[in-house]
Amino acid sequence: MLLNTIAEKHPNSFVLLLPKTRDEQNRVRDWQVLNTSRHYDKIQKVAKYYRAEGMNNAVICSTCDELVVPPNESAKFYRVYYSMITIAQVVLHIPLGGVE
Repeated sequence: MLLNTIAEKHPNSFVLLLPKTRDEQNRVRDWQVLNTSRHYDKIQKVAKYYRAEGMNNAVICSTCDELVVPPNESAKFYRVYYSMITIAQVVLHIPLGGVE
């Protein structure tokens, strides 16, 4: 599902997303909605569960301006979207299709 479709289907909510497909540049094209909540503490607990189960790319996103996602979760969204990892506070872009 595209982000604008998610915002339409789940207005005024925090959503827990998992990348479903990626494009040629390895950016997320479609997302799978794992869960939604109107309360950040609840969606954070669900996110911790999914991440503990091995879904480390699960990210929290807000579908409205009033519900604010903390900076560390916002940064995780961009790292997942652009296929980046952080090692010792250094962000690396890892091409999954081979060496560029």
